[in-house]
Amino acid sequence: MTSTLERLTTALSPSYRVSRELGAGGMATVYLAHDLKHERDVAIKVLHPDLGAALGAERFLSEIKTTAKLQHPHILPLLDSGAADGLLYYVMPFVRGETLRARLDRERQLPLDDALRIAREVAGALDHAHKQGIIHRDIKPENILLQDGAAVVADFGIALAVQSAGGARMTQTGLSLGTPQYMSPEQAMGERTIDARSDIYALGAVTYEMLAGEPPFTGASVQAIVAKVMSAEPERLTLTRKSVPVGTEVAVLRALAKLPVDRYASAAAFAEALAADEHTHPFDRPSTAAALTASRRWLPVLIGATLSAVVTITVIQWRAGLTATSSSLSSAQVTFSGQTAVPALSADGDVLAYVRGACEQPGHSAFPLDFDVGNSEVPCRSSLVIQDSGTTTPVEILKNVLSITDVRWSADNSALFLVARLDSAREGLYQMPRLGGVARQIGPRARFDVHPVGDTLIAVPLVDELATSAFAHIVEVKGGSIIDSIRMPDRQIRSIAWSPDGKSFAVAKPSGIYLLRRDGTVLDSTARSVRRTMRWNVDGTALLIFRPAPARDDELVAIPVLDGARFGGEPRVLLPRMQTLYRGDFDVARKSGRVALVSGDAVQDLWSFPIQNGAAAVGRQQTRGTSWYGTPAPSPDGQRIYYSRGDALGDNMYELSLASPGLEEQPLSASLGIGFGAAPSLSVSGARLIFLKQPEEGTYIREVNELDVPRRVVRKLTTYQPNVPFPIAQTGMVDLRRNGDSLVVFSARDAAPLYIVAPDSMRIVSMSIGPDEREAAVVASSGGTSVLGVLSLSSGWKFRVLVRFDQAAPSTYLSWTTSGLIYFARWSIAAGAPVLYRVLSTGGAVTPVMAVPPRCWVQTVSVARAAPVGTCQTHDFRSDVYLLSVPGVTR
Repeated sequence: MTSTLERLTTALSPSYRVSRELGAGGMATVYLAHDLKHERDVAIKVLHPDLGAALGAERFLSEIKTTAKLQHPHILPLLDSGAADGLLYYVMPFVRGETLRARLDRERQLPLDDALRIAREVAGALDHAHKQGIIHRDIKPENILLQDGAAVVADFGIALAVQSAGGARMTQTGLSLGTPQYMSPEQAMGERTIDARSDIYALGAVTYEMLAGEPPFTGASVQAIVAKVMSAEPERLTLTRKSVPVGTEVAVLRALAKLPVDRYASAAAFAEALAADEHTHPFDRPSTAAALTASRRWLPVLIGATLSAVVTITVIQWRAGLTATSSSLSSAQVTFSGQTAVPALSADGDVLAYVRGACEQPGHSAFPLDFDVGNSEVPCRSSLVIQDSGTTTPVEILKNVLSITDVRWSADNSALFLVARLDSAREGLYQMPRLGGVARQIGPRARFDVHPVGDTLIAVPLVDELATSAFAHIVEVKGGSIIDSIRMPDRQIRSIAWSPDGKSFAVAKPSGIYLLRRDGTVLDSTARSVRRTMRWNVDGTALLIFRPAPARDDELVAIPVLDGARFGGEPRVLLPRMQTLYRGDFDVARKSGRVALVSGDAVQDLWSFPIQNGAAAVGRQQTRGTSWYGTPAPSPDGQRIYYSRGDALGDNMYELSLASPGLEEQPLSASLGIGFGAAPSLSVSGARLIFLKQPEEGTYIREVNELDVPRRVVRKLTTYQPNVPFPIAQTGMVDLRRNGDSLVVFSARDAAPLYIVAPDSMRIVSMSIGPDEREAAVVASSGGTSVLGVLSLSSGWKFRVLVRFDQAAPSTYLSWTTSGLIYFARWSIAAGAPVLYRVLSTGGAVTPVMAVPPRCWVQTVSVARAAPVGTCQTHDFRSDVYLLSVPGVTR
C-alpha cells in the first residue's frame, strides 16, 4: 500500500471507504471508494502532492466549485471536493465502463455511426458548459468515458481550476495543461485567454482519431507534435477511410482550423454539421476532392445564408402563395439528420423530445406514412432524443429500439410516455425518466394522452396496427392500474386529446372527430379527414389537425370548439400546404402554445427492370421525382404501368408506356380530390383497372374499363364501401378487408357477397388473384410468424400453405404469373437490397431469382403476369423537426 493511499484512507474514513488505485495521470491519481452515507461507489481523484502543494488548498477548492453547477447527461458531475491530510481531492461518480482511449486502443477506428454519435454527445456537453463560461481545456480520449456506449465527459473544469489557482506557480511543477495531440494552436502557444473554440479544436482532433485511427498530428516528441499543430495541415480523412462522408470531413477539418475565428462558433454548430451529413452513403456522393473543394469555396457563403435563414425563415419559404395572416409566422429547423419524427414539447415549449430513426436501406424511413401500417421488414432502429428547443444538441435517453410511435410529456415535465417496441419480446406503453434510465411499462400499446393537471392518462389499447379497443381506460400513472373505462364511439381511433381543463376529451378517426365528456357522453362530432395527430390550443377554443391537401402537402387547421362542448364553424387555416410526408406529425406546448412539427420531402420514383435469373437488376428509372407516386401495377405484357400520382391538381391515376420511352403519361382520372385508399389493381386479362378514391365524403371505387381501346369508360361504384379491391371476371371484385380478418367476394357486380373469414389467429396482409380467378395467393401473419399460401375464392377458408416464414411478413406485393409462379420480394441484409423470390403455386422449394434495384421499396416490387418485367417504387424520405410561433396559437 502506497503512502498516499494510506494517508487518503485514514483521512477520509468517516465518509469514504477507499479500496484501491484505479489509475494515474499527469495531474492526479484515481482511487475507487465507497460513499458510506449514500451507499454508492465513487471515484476519488487526488492531485499529485507536489502539484497540490504548489496550488494551495483554499484557492484550488474555491475555483473547482464553479464546475459543480454543471448538470448534463453527458457530463460526469462533481459530487464533492476537499483537502485531507495535505491532499487535494475531488469526488465523481464511478462509471462502470471504459474510456474512449481504451476502446480506440482495442479497435483503432470506430464505426462511422458510433464516432459521429460520440462526437455529438461530447459536443452537447461542451455546449452546455460553454454557455456557463466553463472551458474544459483538456478534451482527449482519456477524459471521455463510455457508459453503456454513451459518452460522458470527465474532469470538466479541472484544468481551469488548476491554472486559475496556480497562476505563475504552475511552471514550478513542470505540468503542462492540455495534451499535445489534442491541443489547439493557441493553447500550444501558451496563450492565457482560451475560449470555447479551443475545446472545439480538441473535439475535432478526437473525432479525427475515431475516424482515421490516429490523431491529426503525431510525432516522436512533444516538440515535434506541437510544431505540426502550429504549422502543418492534417491529412484528409477520405484518403485513409473512403467511407467518411464529404460533409463529415469538411466539418472535422473546419474544427481543426489554425485560427479560432475559422472554426465553428459553438460546439452546437459543430454537432449540427456532423449530424447534417450523418446518413450520406459514400457511393451516393460526388468525388471527394471535388466536393471538398466546392465545400471550402462556398462555406462562408453557406454559413452566412444558413444563419440568416434560421433568424428570418417564414412559412412563405416553404411554399409560395401563403395567406397574409401567416406572414408573421416564424420558424427554425432544430434537427438535421433527415430521420426525425414524433415531436413532443414540454408544457412551456423549452424542451423538445422526438424520435430519431436509422434504417439499413438507403432512403428508407423508420416512420410509416399515414396510410402505411408500418409493416416493413427493412431493419430500422429508433432512439428517443431530447434537446433544449434553443439548441441543436441532442441527448439520447432511449437508444436503438425497434420502434417508437407516440411520445408525450408528463404534466410536470419530469418524464416522457411513449408507445414502443423495445425488442421482439417487449412492446407497450412506457414511462421514461426525463434524463434517461429504465423504461417502465404501464400498459399495452395504445393511442393515449396525458391528463394536463393530474397524475393519470387516457389510453385506447391497439388491437392491431389499425383497430383500437372498444374502450378507453383512465390509467393511474404511478401504479398502472385502471381507474375507469369509457366506451369509444369508433374502433379506429387515430388520436386522443384531453381538453386543457381536463374535463372533456376529443378522439379522432380517419374521417371524423368526436367531442366527449369525461364520462364518455358524446357531445358533438364533425366529419373531417385527419392525419395521425390532434391537439388542443392553449385555451381550449379549437382543435388543431393536419388535413390532407393536394400533392404531398397538408394544411394545419384550427377547428373552433364552443364552450368545450360543440364544434362551431369552418376550420381556420393556420399553415397552408405543408409537406408533412403524409403523416401530420406535430405537437403544441400546453402552456406557451409553441408548435413543433415534422416537415421534409419524399422523393419518389417508379422503376422497371428485366427479370434475369441470378443477375443483379439493371433498373431503368421511369419518372423524375417531382410528384408523389403510388405503387405501380404492370400490365400483363409488361408494356405499361398504372399508378397514382399527386400534384397541385389533385391525386389521379395515370398510365405510362414502358415500350415507348419518351411518351407522356396518360391520365385515367381527372379529379381535384385527394387521397387514394389502395394501390391500383388490374384484372388477369388486363382489361379492367380498379382503384380507390378517398375524399372527405367517403371511400369509393373507380373502375376503368376497356384499357386497350381509345375509348375509356370510368365508373364510380358506390354501393359498397371497399378496402383493398381486386377485379375478377367481367364485373366482379374481391375485397381484402382493412384489418385483414376476411375477404369479401363478389362474383359479379350485383351478386351476393361471399365472406371468407380468416381463423382468429391469422391476419391477411397481401394477396394476388390467380390466373383462373378461382384462387388467390395470400400472405397471412399469425403471431410472430407468417405463411404464404393459396386460398380458394369459392367457399369458406380453404388454405394451402406453400412457404413458412420465421417472422411476421410485411404487406409484400404478390405477383401470380400465367406460368404458375408466385413472385414476392424480401429484404436481404447480405445483398443490401430487396431480393426477388419465386415458388410454384403447386408447391415446392422457394428459389431466389435476383436482387432488384437497391432503393426499391420492398412492399412495391411486382412482376408482370405474362412477361419478364418487374416494377417498383423507390423513395428517399427526409424529415426533420421545426419549431414555430403560430399567431393565434402561440402565446
